[in-house]
Amino acid sequence: MNRTPFLIMISALALPACRPDVEPRICDDVWFLDEDGDGFGDPWTEPLVACGPDCHFSATNALDCDDSDASTTALVEGSCPLDTFSDDDAYVSVQTPAYEYIVFYGTTPTVDPETARVGCQEWGGDLAAWPDAFAMADVTIELARTSIYAGYIGVEPNGEDGWRWQEESSMRLDQMWCDHQAPVPGGPEDRLALVKVGSTWCIGRPDSSPSVQGSQPYQSNTAHAICQRVRPFPETLE
Repeated sequence: MNRTPFLIMISALALPACRPDVEPRICDDVWFLDEDGDGFGDPWTEPLVACGPDCHFSATNALDCDDSDASTTALVEGSCPLDTFSDDDAYVSVQTPAYEYIVFYGTTPTVDPETARVGCQEWGGDLAAWPDAFAMADVTIELARTSIYAGYIGVEPNGEDGWRWQEESSMRLDQMWCDHQAPVPGGPEDRLALVKVGSTWCIGRPDSSPSVQGSQPYQSNTAHAICQRVRPFPETLE
């Protein structure tokens, strides 16, 4: 039996029909470089225009403050870490599931409490007020890699003779005082720091630390800054 005509007919039916009236898709989606994979794109690298993500061009925003470090995420309030205090500053960043922390250090010696708080707020947060001891432990591990020995945190006078966290925190102050004793508030604008004494960290005045950075000793009204903010995610900022 000759089966050739039947095969030809089946082959013809399997071919897709030509649709000259359908125009090809114009791809105009913009994708930003995201080398560290944190979901935030590099604003300083020319983006890719394509139908979909390609290689490391996978972010749909250009909000990253450091695309080489996944723990340094987005520009939130118009300021990245190095924009807050001085271009000469350096910093380390720490992330927990809910929060992001920045520890400022570097060549700029120290700041007063108000400048420290304003800088943290420009970054989109405030002076650090840890929710638990585990988050604080993560930060002190990073502190050990820096050259600072005191950083302002969110502890303020409670209006009487004691202290309180500026933001809600489950950390108990009475278990962390340097010398196991709370200092006397010097006024309503007084702030305390996380201070390194020996190999441990405690809460007290900046000059409670016997160590200094270079030749610049800490004074009671100067320290570095430790900032905290709610951890940003790409989908919440786009």
